[in-house]
Amino acid sequence: MWGDPKTTRGLPVVFAIEEGIVRMSDVSRSAVEAAIEKMPADEFRTKDLSQHEIMVSAHSVFRLDRYYHQRMGKYLSQNDVELGLRCDDKREKHPRGVLWRKIGAPFRNPRPPAGGEAATGSGERSDAQG
Repeated sequence: MWGDPKTTRGLPVVFAIEEGIVRMSDVSRSAVEAAIEKMPADEFRTKDLSQHEIMVSAHSVFRLDRYYHQRMGKYLSQNDVELGLRCDDKREKHPRGVLWRKIGAPFRNPRPPAGGEAATGSGERSDAQG
């Protein structure tokens, strides 16, 4: 009947977007991480990521939303530390969005390891007492 069987919360996609039902929680974290990994350089613009084939495929519902790129930028801003990113030019207007820099591996474990040692990635303690 609708031509495209994709739905969001039981509503056809077009109606879901018009009603504001598509939420940031609908963004695929795994698609975002995979697309970041595929970025050819250590820096990229928001639209470089949001237009990547992985993102387009994973977020076909958002692709109908005229604010798709802004939503992806907002998602990156809200999850920058966890994704290992830093935004370098929020105030600069650029047609492809803000500039993101990869600053390290995604931060996946927010709690310090048992025993109060900070994780350094090298297996060594991070304090001077060693």
